[in-house]
Amino acid sequence: MKTPSPMLEFQRGYFSSQERTVRIALGETPCVRRHLAQTLDRLHLPAGARVLELGCGMGRFTGTLLARGYTVTALDLSEFLIARLQEAYGDTGRLTAIAGRSEDVRSLVEGHFDAVVGFFFLHHLQPLAPTFDAMRQVLRPGGQIAFCEPNAFNPLVYLQVTFTPRMSWKGEPSIPLMRPSVIGPLLAARGFTAITSDRYGMLPPRIANHAVGGRIERALEAIPPLRPLSAYRVFHARLAGPAD
Repeated sequence: MKTPSPMLEFQRGYFSSQERTVRIALGETPCVRRHLAQTLDRLHLPAGARVLELGCGMGRFTGTLLARGYTVTALDLSEFLIARLQEAYGDTGRLTAIAGRSEDVRSLVEGHFDAVVGFFFLHHLQPLAPTFDAMRQVLRPGGQIAFCEPNAFNPLVYLQVTFTPRMSWKGEPSIPLMRPSVIGPLLAARGFTAITSDRYGMLPPRIANHAVGGRIERALEAIPPLRPLSAYRVFHARLAGPAD
């Protein structure tokens, strides 16, 4: 039996710590709804679409994927978090929950998907290329990807990782890579087209989740010089099909 790598064991413990499970606990807030809209609305997926969610955690976003009528396969490295997800959503016949590495997903799932999505997932990976290879293998021709991530050019995210208890750069190594100049070429080299990147958000969730904070955030987003410093970035792309 292959011995798990020290990094793999570190990541499992990192995602399963009590501090992190509190931070990613279930609950639909204005910020969560906005992440979902920014990430999913552009895909125009019909009810019944097969969606693979990578880095699902306890299911903060999985529940909305199910509510939209998708058939969801949710994957996370942590068996602990997968168990929590199954407790929350295991009574639906449209959810398959799997513990495993994203780069191994081809050997863990059957068939092909209409979309692969993730919320604050890619920036935990190092290197990124094996997961992009795996995504290509499990998508149908014309299938789409959508990932919501921290914006690499937002200075507050670096302060957050540095000073938040139980967060570490070992667990969040690829935040500096969450920019179009890195993600775009990785996708293009694997046959993805229509590659886009959008920025949004300015304030921490504790502020933006309140009505006044939300209005202030939208006002700040309307100031062009501030847009490069947005808190979040969403990447979309489509796998080329026979007609391309």
